[in-house]
Amino acid sequence: MTSMGRAAILLSMLLTAVSADARAQAPVPPRPQPQPVDPAQPAEQAPADAPADAQPPETGQQEPARQGRGGRQGRVSRRAASSDAGRPGARQSRVAGPTRQSLTFSASALGGYDDNSGTPAAVVGDQPILTESGPAGSLDGALTYHRGNNLRSWQAETNGVVMSYPAYLTGPAAGGGASLTGSMALGRTTTADVTGRVAYEPLLNVLSPVGIGPVTDAQPGASLAGLVDQASIGVNGLVSVEQEMGHRAATTFIYERAQRYYGEESYADNGSDSIGITQHLGYKTRVRGRVEYRYSRMETSALTADTAAITTYTHRIEGGPDYSGEVGRSRTQLTLQALFGATRVESTVAETSQLYTSWVPSGSATFRVSSSTGTTSAEVSYRRDFAPFQGITANVYTNDALSASLSRQIASRLETRFEAIYTTWNSPTGLTTSNASDVFGGRATANIRLTSTLAATVSYGCYRQRLDETVEVPIGFPAHYDRSAFRVGLSVRLPIIGSTMRASQRKTP
Repeated sequence: MTSMGRAAILLSMLLTAVSADARAQAPVPPRPQPQPVDPAQPAEQAPADAPADAQPPETGQQEPARQGRGGRQGRVSRRAASSDAGRPGARQSRVAGPTRQSLTFSASALGGYDDNSGTPAAVVGDQPILTESGPAGSLDGALTYHRGNNLRSWQAETNGVVMSYPAYLTGPAAGGGASLTGSMALGRTTTADVTGRVAYEPLLNVLSPVGIGPVTDAQPGASLAGLVDQASIGVNGLVSVEQEMGHRAATTFIYERAQRYYGEESYADNGSDSIGITQHLGYKTRVRGRVEYRYSRMETSALTADTAAITTYTHRIEGGPDYSGEVGRSRTQLTLQALFGATRVESTVAETSQLYTSWVPSGSATFRVSSSTGTTSAEVSYRRDFAPFQGITANVYTNDALSASLSRQIASRLETRFEAIYTTWNSPTGLTTSNASDVFGGRATANIRLTSTLAATVSYGCYRQRLDETVEVPIGFPAHYDRSAFRVGLSVRLPIIGSTMRASQRKTP
């Protein structure tokens, strides 16, 4: 090989080495990275020629916005803009959503006949104290205003009722009340609720809870429990604050005040204050648990001049499971709630002024089921409370109440409802009458929708009351009493305002 050939070979090898070295030192262009996903936009599909091994950017790196056609700016994820994204416990924004308001007027006019019987009634002048058999009627109306969104809501309601018993009352008996209810989100995990109500009730009703009324439609039999022409005023208020603790726990703090005033000394005024705390476990799951503690102080006024007012203290400790979900192929909605525990009662016997302390089993339970179509629903509930026989006794009793209801929409324009309640007042100690009283009430109602706002109502109700002969009652109050009542009439529900005031999507911190 000539010297010229050897030189050509060496030159070729040198150029090859230089070219390889240049390729090794040249920068490698970055592989294309996926764009951050905007939750408000649909996900984009990767191009068909994208590398199969493309990897997402490393944590903490921000990919520059891509250049689109015509110099458009690429989308930037709003989530990536937050400096705390991914930080444990970082506060998430809450959307208020649209604010809506509604104003609704509802009313009913009912008439019928009452078949009443009871122990002989005392007479004041020519006016019997006990209601007698005869025609009866009522006219009631309510105006309800609601305004709210996902974060806060308020509802105000005022209602009135006029009842007529020509064989008993010289004129109509009028009552009514007003209430205000509100709920507000205080930050990301805290919610506050408030409720207040004041009401005037024209007839004595032993089924009225302490401080709350009127209860014309609150529970079965209550509308038939107005036995004596004795008016009362009920006031109550409630404040509760719920604090979520993650997705599986929450704590609720509650305070409640209730008071009922009567116009005569022979009937016992009563009032109560209570505070409580509830711990919810498995808060946002189907199967949950609750543990509750409630402390209350109740005072009933003296019924005679030689006795003092009675103050009762209760310490209630209970716990139990909750379940709410769908069961079976029919997707039936099922709710089960139960609380079991004990209550410490500290009170005084009105007749002897003797102090006593007693531990009493206590609790509550609710079973509720409804079809997926909403045409059928049923509920059974039980609760043990501690209360006087409303307005009649100063002594506090163990009050057991069992209630049941069944609603069924038989046709598109026909709906039926059946309700029943049985409640007893028993002594929490052996120092007073063991079984002071028991009450049963029931009602069957059929509503026939005539138009979108007007319906016809037919109902039958019964009420039964028994007091032990050892229980002292005001003059004229019936110890034994039975009532059967038939009612027929019309009811109307008229929406006055129903609109969305603003479609606000403002996010609160």
